[in-house]
Amino acid sequence: MEARAVPERAPRQLRERRRERAPGVYRTRMRVALAIFIIGACSIELWNPLTGLQPWNMVMVACAAVALVIAVFARVLYGQAPAPRLFTFDYAYLAYLVWLWFSVTWSVSPSDTLVQCVYATLPWLATIALRTESLDRALTYILRFAAVTAVASLATVVLVPSQAFQPASSWIIPELRGVFEHQQRLGLFLGAVIGLVVIAQVNGDLSRLLGRSRLLKWTVLVVVPIASAWAFARLNGVYVVVAVLVVIGLTKNAAARFFSVTGFVVFLMWLTTSAETLLAGFGETGDGETFSGRANVWNRTLVAIDYAPDVGYGFATFNTPFFDDFWGGYRAPSAHNSYLQALFETGMIGVVLCSAVVITQFAGALKAAAVLKRVPYSGFLVLLALLSSVSGVTYAGKPTVIFVLTLLVLGMERQQAAEVQRRRRESGEEVPLTRSAWRLSRRLARRLRGPDAAPHGRTAG
Repeated sequence: MEARAVPERAPRQLRERRRERAPGVYRTRMRVALAIFIIGACSIELWNPLTGLQPWNMVMVACAAVALVIAVFARVLYGQAPAPRLFTFDYAYLAYLVWLWFSVTWSVSPSDTLVQCVYATLPWLATIALRTESLDRALTYILRFAAVTAVASLATVVLVPSQAFQPASSWIIPELRGVFEHQQRLGLFLGAVIGLVVIAQVNGDLSRLLGRSRLLKWTVLVVVPIASAWAFARLNGVYVVVAVLVVIGLTKNAAARFFSVTGFVVFLMWLTTSAETLLAGFGETGDGETFSGRANVWNRTLVAIDYAPDVGYGFATFNTPFFDDFWGGYRAPSAHNSYLQALFETGMIGVVLCSAVVITQFAGALKAAAVLKRVPYSGFLVLLALLSSVSGVTYAGKPTVIFVLTLLVLGMERQQAAEVQRRRRESGEEVPLTRSAWRLSRRLARRLRGPDAAPHGRTAG
């Protein structure tokens, strides 16, 4: 007997059959990819016990690569709509990345520049692949990681007291750094989570994000603020408050706007009455020295910029041994200012491109807020990253927790807004801009012709 020929199935039919057999496989794999990515992103600034190595950066890149591969294969094998979209801030960041990669050609340390370019590129690609996932799920994962971070950091006070506190404290009591490399970064991350919790409460999403777990609720609402306060990241705390109040004030909700303006006024009054205490905590003295020695770093960075080529020294070269002799006694790990660091490493072109990234990101967050009619989570993160760049390096440097989470949340929120717009257009609730402008011009033309004028294209009588 002759063997029957097995008919070849088209790739589309195979995808349809896989989708019918395993309807939940795609969602499960995307959730796993999202969880892996967030774990890697939030691990960037954990305590590093290995001198001269950056294991957590490697973990972040590995997690981003694994999440990207899982997401791409899940979409290829179990293709689901909608597809991820690219927005204006993606193209701005792509242009900035091209300049960073191009800086390898003139970098004083090409190997460091090349490695850090990989670190800056892979997380962005992963966020594009993951942005079709649920924003609520991403925020829930972030809250869970923050809860674990807060508990583990407080546990180090008892278990590993030598690691628990910042070695050189600028406050009257020890500053908690816990499982993070630096207390400023711990305070900024936990402060960002507190800001997200406040915005979730304003949007009415908090109970859904925390779920039914009482343990998670108590940890996020009690333990996280305690650990954040103990970190004494005073300036970063100011940035969190300002970012929350500003982003709430930009919403259309009158009650939220009143809360924002009132809170901002009270906050300014508190800053005014507590100025001396805060300046003492920052290390300011009557001799004109500024907080935590940052002014000295800024001045030395400006001197180095004067000798730099127009295109800078190359991306991620600030902390290379090439400049050890220039700094002398104290070797700053960064310029403590994103814009100075961008000018130092990538020149004025890099500063312009980085500024374009910030502007387009914030514009995208406001667009999402207008469509979704709520306070944008991504708007808060963009503002926080922008403000923290004044005294630290969030933009224009090596990837940080806040920057990577901003890429993820912004992409998800903007994707969600785009899908809402698409559904509104399909249902007739929203008229595209070109069509609405055409109708408006027709109405204006009829009014200008007068009520007795005949319709366009027809003659009277």
